[in-house]
Amino acid sequence: MPISPETNRLAARVNKLSIARPSIEQADDQLTTQDIGNGKGSRATRKKPTRRRKAASKQQEIDSAPIASRTRSQLNANVPAFKPQQPQAGYGAEPAQVNKAPKKQKKKRKVAQNALEQFAEHQQTAYLDRELPADRHQNSYARRKKKTPRLKVMDRPQPAEYYLDAAIQPPRRLTAPRPLLVILDLNGTLLFRQNRGRAFVARPHVTAFLDYLFANHKVMVWSSAKPENVDPMCQTLFTQEQYKSLAAIWARDKLGIPEHAYNQKVQVYKQLSWVWNDTLIQASNPVPDQMWDHTNTVLIDDSAEKAASEPHNLVEIEEFEDREDQKTTNVLGQVISYLEELKMWDNTCSYIRSSPFKYQAELDSPAAAVGLAGGDANEDGGVALH
Repeated sequence: MPISPETNRLAARVNKLSIARPSIEQADDQLTTQDIGNGKGSRATRKKPTRRRKAASKQQEIDSAPIASRTRSQLNANVPAFKPQQPQAGYGAEPAQVNKAPKKQKKKRKVAQNALEQFAEHQQTAYLDRELPADRHQNSYARRKKKTPRLKVMDRPQPAEYYLDAAIQPPRRLTAPRPLLVILDLNGTLLFRQNRGRAFVARPHVTAFLDYLFANHKVMVWSSAKPENVDPMCQTLFTQEQYKSLAAIWARDKLGIPEHAYNQKVQVYKQLSWVWNDTLIQASNPVPDQMWDHTNTVLIDDSAEKAASEPHNLVEIEEFEDREDQKTTNVLGQVISYLEELKMWDNTCSYIRSSPFKYQAELDSPAAAVGLAGGDANEDGGVALH
């Protein structure tokens, strides 16, 4: 009986399926044609399992064993070994330079931003019935020139309750004048000192102004500069007799600045209570049985913020920067007129609160300078002193 083509196809498929596949061990022992060609031996010489197969078989036994029966070395073998990062440069090569500038710049930007926020907050602050003008620092050339505002490392002092009560009391006019304790700032008030050196330019009419002060009041100096710079400036600015008659010379070390910020550009405060608690300064009062206090003390400064604790004992004047327009002004002459009136009242802080000092440009003339200051209108202005 003839066999159909379909039967032949089925028989061929059965024969293929019935062929036994070689075992895994036999397959490993067999060499490929490429291995034989490379001279790795013949099939007869490769009867033992390969090293790779031995390692795989051993690892399979370890993995199948219970965890409790494994040794420490077997457990650690499963953990990938730590491979330290190798430097790209070879031995003896220079290490790669790490750019730290971005971190420093970020830190500086953060410090400057914090200072700007503190400065903006201060501009919106009002104390008692006086509000700090928002454009005070913008009108100053020095403030515009200084890019970084002063950092605040100390808490801003607040006026005491007794001080606030005394400031709102109406002042009474005296029948006779009495001396005042006049506390003078140096840089920006009486002189202009550039580059933090000892050489400076005196404010116009400063000589006549000092002659008036020492003839009518008691004078002391309180500067935020360092002591080694303040004393030489005082010896140059004052005459020998004036220097000896000063009630005190206070510098940066008398401002309560923390040690870590002593050499930094920080916001400082001149608390007059520290002056009033000083025994030697109190002994300088020429009137028997009278003490220096808020009723007879005047701070002459170019910064209202420094007088935060006693704002109504401040006579604030424009910061002197040796500009051309300042060389023809007589601000100190108008301060003399103001002090002449102030010494006739019994309560300094009350009078200043109700009638603060205001510079009037229309009164600033050579004739007024001679009449008020008692000297040449062109003296001292723009003269560098060493």
